[in-house]
Amino acid sequence: MLISEKITLFMAAWMIIIFFLTFDAIAEIFFILIFIGFLIVKVFTDPFILSYLRIRMNILIFLFFIVFSLFIGKRIISLLII
Repeated sequence: MLISEKITLFMAAWMIIIFFLTFDAIAEIFFILIFIGFLIVKVFTDPFILSYLRIRMNILIFLFFIVFSLFIGKRIISLLII
């Protein structure tokens, strides 16, 4: 089994576990926990993966960072309005 396949299986299992743990919670928590999972996987697998996989993971992390920033921005705006 290739490293990329192991990473994919781990992230899929992580997403399923997080989905069931945060089923009743808001979507923000789900996306933030997935973002944290991607960051952890990136740190631990960075020395072992090829450059094209690193680029793909960086793109995913960047996309999740944008979603995370939108959630935080929305939360800050709602706090400032009240």
